Amino acid sequence: GLLKIVKKVKSFKKTRPQVPFEEMGRVKRFFMKINEKPVIACVVMSVVSTIIIEALSRRNIMAAFQYIVDSPVMFIIDVLIILFTLFLALLFKKRLFCVSFVLIMWIGMGIVNYGLLSYRTTPFSMVDVKLLKSVGSIIEEYLGKAGVVIVYIAVIALIVGIISLWLKLPRMRDKISYPKSVAIVVVTLLATIGLNKLSLNLGLVNLDLGNIAYAYNQCGFSYCLTNSIFNVGIDKPYSYSEDKLNAIQEEIQGYDERASLTRPNIVFVQLESFYDVNRMKNY
Repeated sequence: GLLKIVKKVKSFKKTRPQVPFEEMGRVKRFFMKINEKPVIACVVMSVVSTIIIEALSRRNIMAAFQYIVDSPVMFIIDVLIILFTLFLALLFKKRLFCVSFVLIMWIGMGIVNYGLLSYRTTPFSMVDVKLLKSVGSIIEEYLGKAGVVIVYIAVIALIVGIISLWLKLPRMRDKISYPKSVAIVVVTLLATIGLNKLSLNLGLVNLDLGNIAYAYNQCGFSYCLTNSIFNVGIDKPYSYSEDKLNAIQEEIQGYDERASLTRPNIVFVQLESFYDVNRMKNY
């Protein structure tokens, strides 16, 4: 019974007439082209999405094109980073869904960055993802109740949209050439790393990642966002040790040995955006 039904469905899929390309809708034709020429399609989508993301980051479409003119090497690296993530879709039967999902994630992060820059000067990075648990208690201070409702609706719509794409977008019928697909992914990754190192060695780019806002402006969103995944915090200095600090302390002129060892006289405040200095007492 069930086996016969499955066989009939399969035979129907094989024998059903193909819809002429001209009669397809624009969306279907777009996805058809991705399946037919995935490499070219991914290259075009990575360039277009990079321009869109940079326009959102700089809040000006012309500023995005000016970035391409002023920093062509960094723009190419930004494109290669997105292209690498798109090429990962070549390894899956659900290629169209994977491509759509990657694009949604990149454009979505660009929109989030655009929104964050409306309230602060620090662009979106992976640190913000790690701090998501604390967002619930402060998001209303930024957006208000109406804004919070809109954000929740947008998130729900995004999830529903992704699920819908998963259900509606077809799987590949053709067999995946894994050696070819893996080679494309590896070559793109090596090209990204190689171009980055070459540009640094030749002095073609000037990377100053100390100032995050300046870095995003000079190096692009995808590069700095990717860098924030691997470079988190400040590395411990090679010569750092308790003995070294004691030696420095002894060299300071006017060092008061009577100073309390349990109560520091230096206060270092981080993430002070929501700190009320009036809460500090006896200072």
